[in-house]
Order: sequence, then structure tokens, then C-alpha cells
Amino acid sequence: MTAVADNKKRVTIRTAKPGDRFDVQVAQNGKVILTPLAPAEKNVPVVKMIRTKEGFLMFPPGKGPSRAAIRAAIREDRDKWQS
Repeated sequence: MTAVADNKKRVTIRTAKPGDRFDVQVAQNGKVILTPLAPAEKNVPVVKMIRTKEGFLMFPPGKGPSRAAIRAAIREDRDKWQS
């Protein structure tokens, strides 16, 4: 397979899908090696907020994070930035 760069230095790969990630290595002789990377796992649950009659945004009943989860997230973030 041959790929040609356009005037903005972009190359398309027919077998690649949007969002695919590749490790790029350029050898001394100018050879370019693309290695596909595993997709990043997303462990973040998405919960849509609801608007109350008074106009406040809240979690739906029973869908909010637990106190332990909030505490763990705060502790993890704090420890990350204190190092």
C-alpha cells in the first residue's frame, strides 16, 4: 500500500478508523514505522443531570456518586498534584 502526503503533511491510511492511535518511529534512513496502540479505556460513567422545578441541576435519584467514591477521587487528585 502506498500513501501520499497532502500539502498539510497529512497521510491517510485506508484501514485506519477515526480516533485510531499509532506510535510513530522514524529510523535514521527515513523509514517511518507506525504501530497501532490499544484504545484508551474509559472507566468514567456518564450520568445526565436533571433540572428540578426550582431550576437546580441534580443527579437522578440513585444515580449519584457515593461518598466513598467522591472521597477516593479527591484523595487521588490531591495525591497526584502533591508529588
